[in-house]
Amino acid sequence: MRRPATRRPAAALLVAAALATASGCGIRATSVPVDAGAAPSRVSCTTPSEDPGSGAPPASPSGTAQSSPSGSSSADASASPGAGAEASGKPAGQRAVEVYLVCRSEVVPRARTAAFRDDDPEAAARRLVGLLRAGPTREESGAGFTTDVPPDLQVRGPRSGDPEDAWRLSREPDELPSFALAQLVCTFSASLADGGPVLLGGPDDDRVLSYPCTQELRTRPEAGLTAGASV
Repeated sequence: MRRPATRRPAAALLVAAALATASGCGIRATSVPVDAGAAPSRVSCTTPSEDPGSGAPPASPSGTAQSSPSGSSSADASASPGAGAEASGKPAGQRAVEVYLVCRSEVVPRARTAAFRDDDPEAAARRLVGLLRAGPTREESGAGFTTDVPPDLQVRGPRSGDPEDAWRLSREPDELPSFALAQLVCTFSASLADGGPVLLGGPDDDRVLSYPCTQELRTRPEAGLTAGASV
């Protein structure tokens, strides 16, 4: 006795047709999800004043932070012109410096001005850390810049037995977020070490280590956690 022909569900016919079409176009069918990678970043890492096509006036060479609605600067108050005078009464001079902020999973230099005294490098280091803690200006935030430097991080000069150009942080360098360590190393290198390596240690008696601001560190900040070398 002849069995009646079985009809295929319409859905199955549509799937078969789709696979046949894909094969005809040279596309291999797959039964597993395909990871196409992370979506491309939408941040520009370029502020409107730096974009030649924006029609905005060029950025100030000083890179001074924008003012907030209340009239105060978004940068750390310790970077204000009047904050450079120490107990001796000797005035500080305004200097152009570079601070490194985070953008697109890298650390990128940004221009600032700060009041530094040439005879007080520790005050200069504190000023730089203050600028890093303060983070981006309002305009920079809109372009995707951030900071990972903890708001309570402090720095002081070398202790007894340290090299004279060493810096002691209030936290161990390898306990900082990787981006924060890269920001500190590259900022100190640019403004305090003439582009050379930076000697950093923590609050304990552990020895200081040497950290260079390399291209790898700027583009892969996680490399900083293992970049410290013995002095």
